[in-house]
Formats: sequence, C-alpha cells, structure tokens
Amino acid sequence: MAFSSDHFGLPLLLEGDDPALVRKLAERVHRQSSYASGPFVVFDCRGMAQTQEEIGSALFGTAFGIWPAVPQGVRGGLELARGGSLLVEHVELMPKWALKRLEDAIQRQSLERLGDRDGAPLDVRIMVAVSHDTREQAFERSELSAFLRYVGGGFPLRMSPLLKLAQHDAAGEAPLC
Repeated sequence: MAFSSDHFGLPLLLEGDDPALVRKLAERVHRQSSYASGPFVVFDCRGMAQTQEEIGSALFGTAFGIWPAVPQGVRGGLELARGGSLLVEHVELMPKWALKRLEDAIQRQSLERLGDRDGAPLDVRIMVAVSHDTREQAFERSELSAFLRYVGGGFPLRMSPLLKLAQHDAAGEAPLC
C-alpha cells in the first residue's frame, strides 16, 4: 500500500535524534510509496560550503554557462531523484536562499537548475530531516522556521513514537499508512 501523503504531493518532515534511524524511516517511506520504483537520493547538508555554487549545483543542478568555476550542465539531487524520493538531511544547516528556492520548487512543483529559466516538472517525493537536538535552534532562525512550518504542515513524522516501527523492520514491514 502506498504511503498516504504522496497522493497529495505534500513534503514530509522527519524529526529524530538518530540520523541513521531517520534515514531508515525515510527509506521505508520511500519503499512503501508510489515513488518506490524510482531512486532514493540523500542530500546531506553537513560539510557543505555555504556557497551558492556548491549547494546550488548539488541540490538544484546548474545550466550551461552559469559560472566558469562550476561544472556546466550538472544534474542536482532534485533531478537525480526524479520519479523517486529525495531526503534532505540536516536541513537546519541550509542557507536562507536555498531554503527559499526549495520551498518555491515544492510549491510550484517545478525544478529549475541554477541559471535556467525553463522549469521541468518536479516529480519527486521530498522528505526533510531535522534532529530533535537542533529543532529548537532551527525554529529560532526565522527563514528556517517558516520553511519547517510549511513542510511540517504537509506531513510531519517524529521518530520517538515511530521508533518501534524501525525495530519491526527486521521481522517484515508493516504498512506505514
């Protein structure tokens, strides 16, 4: 049975203390969703420079001729996940401009590479992960707070009540809906 929130095109907010368990939950949501036949792509914001070039090309991709120092025609995580799921880990580390651009892409259901004027349909299940430890600090950043409220208004899942589901994974998966 497909995970119920993908019928509405809603993003999924995952909160938890253990990034490995959050990723396992995201993989499980992916496997039980209508996007299961597509790829599962992880975009981890840790260790990324805060430059527009690096984050932009890694997440959104780049058009030809945008920056001389950046590879041209790069497919970003959103494009690599087309037809599948994208998990954005440690979203609290993402800069303001990237949060806004990701929110716009979700709202418009359109992907535009950096430097590109023509968008392509965004056929991706987007999941955003934030840890319990940084959640309060994240909500202090107004732009992140607005993004998390938007994404969390879609479909939030918190790990503490769902921890038992991960433990049952070895015995066979029960539907998540």
